[in-house]
Amino acid sequence: MVYNSGSIDGLSFKNCAFNNGYEAFFIEGNSKGIEIEFCEFNNFYRGAIALSEVENVLIDNNENFNSTRSPQTSSAFLRLNEVAGSLYITNNSNIRTETTMRNGFIVNEASGSPSNPILIANNRIVMGDTNLTGQYRGLSFNDIKFTSIAHNSIVVLGTNANSTPIYTNLGNSNDIVNNVFVNYGSGLCFDVVNKSFINDMNNNVIFNSSRT
Repeated sequence: MVYNSGSIDGLSFKNCAFNNGYEAFFIEGNSKGIEIEFCEFNNFYRGAIALSEVENVLIDNNENFNSTRSPQTSSAFLRLNEVAGSLYITNNSNIRTETTMRNGFIVNEASGSPSNPILIANNRIVMGDTNLTGQYRGLSFNDIKFTSIAHNSIVVLGTNANSTPIYTNLGNSNDIVNNVFVNYGSGLCFDVVNKSFINDMNNNVIFNSSRT
């Protein structure tokens, strides 16, 4: 619905509703100052928001759900690649589970700084639907640095052993504090590929119904 493959600055969407399609947002190519706030996304096949090679991004107070349409197996509410400058992903919701995306947030190659960390906070995500054998990930991070992941509630339903509320790979200097990570299946609550990803991990609630 919103597509751009060149440079564009100061793009702002607030209080909008997007319904039915392949992908609501696809923006790539040196764009700066993107703000998506208080929007509702329903029935998208690949995902709600996909941004690549962008700078200074705010994703705040949006809701995603698929009330009737089954998305593809690689679908994601939010997919970000190569983000520079500030990045704030806050107060977003994906809690309706009729036919959810397979991924909540995917963030690849993003770096904050000690004085201006990336903020991923106060998001609510429930992954899983009637297809309880599918693989679901709430948060997926690869090669991100200087990030505060805080006060999120991430729940994964289903039976797939590869499902997890949070998956981390490359990166460093990231703090993960005051979150709730729940897996009602047989998978991990926290899948950490490289320990160097974590700087501080504290005061998180971690629950798995099938592991002790």
